[in-house]
Amino acid sequence: MTFQNISPLSHRAKDHVITRNLAYNPEINDVPEPSSCSWDSYADFICQSAELYGLQPPGKDEFDPREIWVEESLDLLPQLVDLISALCPDGTQIGDDRGALLWNVINAFHSQTRRLTKRVDELTATIRSLQRAQDGTEIRSRELEVAVDRAHGLDRRVKVFETYRDCLAKFYPEITGEAWRPYGNYRPSGASMTGASLQAREFVKSREAEKHQLPQGVRIGFTGPLSNRPDNPVDADLIVHVLEHVRKDHGEIVLIHCNNSGADAAAAKWARLNDVSDVFCEPDWNRHQKAAPFRRNEQDFLDACEPELIIAFPSESGIHAHLLQQARQRNIRILGPGDFPPLN
Repeated sequence: MTFQNISPLSHRAKDHVITRNLAYNPEINDVPEPSSCSWDSYADFICQSAELYGLQPPGKDEFDPREIWVEESLDLLPQLVDLISALCPDGTQIGDDRGALLWNVINAFHSQTRRLTKRVDELTATIRSLQRAQDGTEIRSRELEVAVDRAHGLDRRVKVFETYRDCLAKFYPEITGEAWRPYGNYRPSGASMTGASLQAREFVKSREAEKHQLPQGVRIGFTGPLSNRPDNPVDADLIVHVLEHVRKDHGEIVLIHCNNSGADAAAAKWARLNDVSDVFCEPDWNRHQKAAPFRRNEQDFLDACEPELIIAFPSESGIHAHLLQQARQRNIRILGPGDFPPLN
């Protein structure tokens, strides 16, 4: 527990603190009566309160000394899956809803990672602003140190919820036979430089690098029919056959696709059921409007992800043709299903 601007505490104020903390811990029964409590100093009062009630959330301008998480909590995830199975047992009508319920539980952790990631991005912008405002004073340095501490804490919380999400997602194929996937898209001058400025610079730099960092492996682009229509069908078995050959030839691979509902969905399902990392690039319609798919092809799929090889299944889409045209201009090798042994 921490306090800001502590003033002399009357017994009435101390009673209020005790009552407020009991609201956090309603099951505590052995708390002494406020009138029987005594403190030798304000520091002693804070230490005794922390021992009784645990550390409370810090103030706006204070560091957060609490642990990020308890690693043993991962052991509870299988119990959560068992509870969902027990709530929706086989042989009942609500048993059909078990997969949807588990999907939503996993998506809750996924949504939390997105919310926290957005807050980290906003705080990163604040850190940049504080970096520019550094003048060597203790006040400015303190503001920057607290902001960096907050950003590191949020970033670590993102990774914890990603761990929860990924661990739960491994149980999803056992329940539904399908791979889980979300609906949507993992300066001051040298004279005034302080230690906080250096730490902030390292955080911003690592944050930007993390955004563009791809998993380890040979980067394999994939494209095909955008949807499974009668005039342009998706052969899921052939897609799996080709990708298995690609993985056999190249070892550890990273599958890059556009997250469409046709061939991309079949490729993504194969990747997630076989522990293959996949990265999907979606168009930014709000920013680029009608040009969004073409900007996505050039800037995200080809320039940012830099695939070393593209597997292309035939498609009548102009967006698909544009992607292959841009890939040829960049001298990226393109293979089709006919370049692999036939499916038996």
